[in-house]
Amino acid sequence: MQRIPYLKFSIVVTAIFFLPASSVSAARVFVEPSSREIRPEDRFEVSFFINTQNEQINAIEGAIVYPSDLLVLEEIRDGSSVVMFWIERPREEAGKIPFSGLIPGGLRTENSLIFRAVFRAKKNGQGMIDPSGLRILLNDGEGTEAHSVASGAQILISERVPSAEAVVVEDDTQAPEEFTAVMTRDPSLFEGKYFLVFATQDKGSGIDHYEVCERGETSCVTAESPYVLMHQALRTEMIIRAVDKKGNERVVVLPSGQWFVQYRVALIFGMLLGAVVVSILVRKRNKRDKGV
Repeated sequence: MQRIPYLKFSIVVTAIFFLPASSVSAARVFVEPSSREIRPEDRFEVSFFINTQNEQINAIEGAIVYPSDLLVLEEIRDGSSVVMFWIERPREEAGKIPFSGLIPGGLRTENSLIFRAVFRAKKNGQGMIDPSGLRILLNDGEGTEAHSVASGAQILISERVPSAEAVVVEDDTQAPEEFTAVMTRDPSLFEGKYFLVFATQDKGSGIDHYEVCERGETSCVTAESPYVLMHQALRTEMIIRAVDKKGNERVVVLPSGQWFVQYRVALIFGMLLGAVVVSILVRKRNKRDKGV
């Protein structure tokens, strides 16, 4: 399983402020299919939940493994997920669905949804859908890893069983939630270059992707946060667009960053000018005091 890139993880963790919690215990990730017995070519939905066992957690990483010779992954639904910030959004990868995400402020729950997946059965057979490689962190400010337990589900595919209940097609006409994009830079990150940090949620179909447009609508690229600016002069406004899986959009516009540079230069100049004025006044007062 691919691990969370350290730099990206550090940036996100620094930005959201974890709160303290309690001691190490077990957290359980479990699988609930809409049906355990299905016919070939039937579609069915599988939900993946977490029970924190009375502990408070703020990060989860893992993968869902499924028999790709028996099942075809047709759709991933993360719109109602308890995860508020995906480091690695759930995606298909050769018989598994890797994922990792953060829950700012922490979560204590008995039954919260991580995400759902829609599968289509290919042929007769039976297999397991299992959580794997779990890594769950407590919300204790120290990144303590909680003990984790995985509970999978066995699926039987046979022409002799009744047809599974049809999977509901989700209708989503709502835009992703409002969000803020922040432009910043740090000498220790990305060679001191300016970069953007942004994130939002979509409680319907889920976020599909983000786009960043540095020079108007004709210069948009698919992007992930943090995003290092290609144009460091900051002369034009920037557009950040969140697009959900049904094509609904939420847009944030950042004005030209040149004001930021100009303001910083003006502030430094003003401080120097103030220092000069104060120095002159002090000298005049000293001369006057000596003349008295």
